[in-house]
Amino acid sequence: MDEPINSQLQKTSSQGFTVFAPTDSAFSDLQTGTLNSFTDEQKVKLAQFHIIPTFLAISQFQTVSNPVRTEAGNDAVDFPLNVVSNGTQVNITTGLVNTTVDSTVYSDGQLAVYEIGDVLLSPGILGTGAPAPAPLPPKAKKASPPNSQAPSRSTTASVDSSGATGLPHYAPMVASIGVAVLAALSLCL
Repeated sequence: MDEPINSQLQKTSSQGFTVFAPTDSAFSDLQTGTLNSFTDEQKVKLAQFHIIPTFLAISQFQTVSNPVRTEAGNDAVDFPLNVVSNGTQVNITTGLVNTTVDSTVYSDGQLAVYEIGDVLLSPGILGTGAPAPAPLPPKAKKASPPNSQAPSRSTTASVDSSGATGLPHYAPMVASIGVAVLAALSLCL
């Protein structure tokens, strides 16, 4: 990304750039193999998502309109970058990552580089859209009314007129699949 940035900065009409630079530990905190699993296109989008095509001084973050456009695109669903500042702290959220600006690395009026504590990830980088809804289990057959001739374990009889039935025999399997899907999603995020 250095060539396009340098080329753009040399133009007199350039609005400058703001770059969010994750620390080395931010990359180390990613799940092992995350970056290696990215395609070349995902790696480019990751780098572009850390660049705002406008120079922003720390004080300007208070007035920026969210979501902020990045070089990765202006799509608020795939690349949602929201910045909030209270004057002393700048918070950044992508819907998947929440972080803060730790310090100013460089600023010259055309280029600002800010250190952040996390790598900014988004659905557009990870290639994840809204997950498909889980299929509904087949409807269980309604239980037949209790046989009045059957022996009772208690001396007080109660009749449930709600029509509710017990869990079907496949409920533990459905729950296991649900847990596996949630675990897989958390690994991806």
